[in-house]
Amino acid sequence: MGSHELPNIVINNIRFQLEGYNPPDPSGKRSLKMRSFLVDGTSYELYLYQSESSLGLWRLGCWDRGMFYKGKLDYVQQTFIHFILQEFINKNISKIDGLHFKNEHLELSDKIKTDYKEFLDYSFPFCYTKLAAYESTRKHYIPIHINDPSRIVEIKPFSDFEKDETKRCGFWKVSPEPYLKTLSDEFSKIYRLDENSIHFLYTETYEYSTTEFRNTIKFNIISTYFVCRLISRNKQPDLYLYYMIYNIADHTGIDVDGLLIDKYYFPLFLTPNIKITPFGTFQHYVLSAGYICKLFEHMKQAEKFGRGISREIKYIGYMYNDLFPFNEIKTL
Repeated sequence: MGSHELPNIVINNIRFQLEGYNPPDPSGKRSLKMRSFLVDGTSYELYLYQSESSLGLWRLGCWDRGMFYKGKLDYVQQTFIHFILQEFINKNISKIDGLHFKNEHLELSDKIKTDYKEFLDYSFPFCYTKLAAYESTRKHYIPIHINDPSRIVEIKPFSDFEKDETKRCGFWKVSPEPYLKTLSDEFSKIYRLDENSIHFLYTETYEYSTTEFRNTIKFNIISTYFVCRLISRNKQPDLYLYYMIYNIADHTGIDVDGLLIDKYYFPLFLTPNIKITPFGTFQHYVLSAGYICKLFEHMKQAEKFGRGISREIKYIGYMYNDLFPFNEIKTL
């Protein structure tokens, strides 16, 4: 397949092209290589992974000490790939099934590549690289973009709640349910739902599967994605909220009764600007103080709350089902 035949899409004058796809590694992560092309001739290599805790949604990725780099602040939104690109990837990924790739490690000097060649067989670039006595003199552009402060928008009431770091997604020590209810109430005082703005995006199915003590835990979740507009009551920027309505199609090895109920709502992304960047992410995102999180949370981050799915994850999505504006959308 020539480069001109590779699946590609133009969004806001930026062309995105699928270039390689690696099936799940031992940890279960799928890796995807893309390239973006700007009208001025600039090009970026992009590396994406499917997030299990986010039901297969794609995120910008690079390696940091054996883990994916999440960013310094609102890590769920910082790496989130734009929904137009999410849909395009899912519809076209089968066309590049046979195009496996190895990372070229553009972030490393030639000397490091030569001295540590046997350690560099990774699909993803390193974020900030330090190998023995050598350190890359060039920081990789992916984490620089992830942490770009110009992408961050601080808006009330989130900016007030965000001051307490223990209230952010991934940092909770106890159940955030009462806290989220308070945040939601304050949100509804400052913004109102534009009922005519609700827009369907697309529907996707994701399969979760793991084996524990010879017991297979498996379920399919059907997610339907939407976007709506929230209008400010006090001259702050209007916001776009991307969210999903989801339900279980089938399951094995778990007790679904009272755990995951059909047609639950969950917020995914909050922004005043729906433009895409050359990295496939949204141009801006709102620091959300935990209003934006993940449907499932790793056990070590939700040890004292949530509902157990497996030894690795807990379901926390039910805490978001009745937050604003979902409490209003469900009455329409």
